[in-house]
Amino acid sequence: MLREEGKIMKELFDQTTQMMEKSWTFWKQMASKSPLMQSPEAGFAGKWSSWISTVRTSYDINMATWKTFMEQTEETFFRGLKQAPFYNEALEKQFRDLWEGLKKAQNLQYEIAKSQMEKMEELLRKSE
Repeated sequence: MLREEGKIMKELFDQTTQMMEKSWTFWKQMASKSPLMQSPEAGFAGKWSSWISTVRTSYDINMATWKTFMEQTEETFFRGLKQAPFYNEALEKQFRDLWEGLKKAQNLQYEIAKSQMEKMEELLRKSE
C-alpha cells in the first residue's frame, strides 16, 4: 500500500512539474512577444518584475511558515505515537519514511516554483 501511495505522489509531483514548465513557457512567450509587455507607453510597462518579485517573496514567507508548521506537527505526531497503546518501532519507521517522502516532495515543489518565479522575474526585468 505504501508503494502505491508513493507512486501516486510521484505522478502528482510529475504533473505539477509539467504544469510549471508549461506556465514558464507561457510567461516567456508573453514577456517576449506581447505588445502589452513591450510597449513603453503600455499601462503595465515596468511593473511586472516588481509584482512577480512580491509574489515570490510572499511565497517564500508562506513556505517558511508551512515548514515550521510541518516540523511542529511532526514532533507532536511522533511524540503522541510513542504513547499510543499500538505503538511499535516498525510502525514508527513506516510513518517516518512517509513523512520524509512528503517533506522531500514539498521541498522539491517549493524549489521548482521558486525557480520558475525567479526565471519569470529575470525575463520580465530584461523586457522592461
